[in-house]
Amino acid sequence: MEATADLLKEGEKAKIAGLKEGQFSLKLAEMGCVPGTEIIRLYESGGGSTIAYRIDTYLLGLRKEEASLIQVEPIEEAIA
Repeated sequence: MEATADLLKEGEKAKIAGLKEGQFSLKLAEMGCVPGTEIIRLYESGGGSTIAYRIDTYLLGLRKEEASLIQVEPIEEAIA
C-alpha cells in the first residue's frame, strides 16, 4: 500500500516523497509540499474533514482528499 499524508497517525513524522497527479498538485507544491520536506500530522478537525500538518516550519490545513495526493516515506528516528 502506498503511503500518503492522509494515512499518517497523529504526531507521526514523514518526508514528502512526491505528489500524485491531480488538480490540486501544483497548488500543494506552491504551498511548500515538495520532495524532501518534513511533514508532521498534528490533529484533525472535529468533523474529521480537515487535517492540520506542520510542513517544514508552518501549519497547513488540508482536506483528506488533498492530503491523499502527498506521497510520503517514514522518517526513522535515531535512538540516542
